[in-house]
Amino acid sequence: MLPLKKIICSTDFSDSSFKGLKAANELADHFGAKVILLHVIAPMPTMAGAGAPTGFHIPPVLKEMEGQAARELERLQSEKFENSIDVITMVIYG
Repeated sequence: MLPLKKIICSTDFSDSSFKGLKAANELADHFGAKVILLHVIAPMPTMAGAGAPTGFHIPPVLKEMEGQAARELERLQSEKFENSIDVITMVIYG
């Protein structure tokens, strides 16, 4: 097996995704690899027209979602990964 240098580990913050975090932690520890801990914010559905609901402005909601995800990734980094492992957290839209 080729040595791993970077491991991308995505999470949706579910218990099932935490199994992937555990595997990424073990592989990174074994190979001395860097982990990119990633959360993807899905696009919000938009509706247009006279019947569309009006209750919030999308950009502030997305910023709040991004901030919440970033805080949760930081928590997971400290709780689920060894201190010796280099972990980079990322929140992206997609």
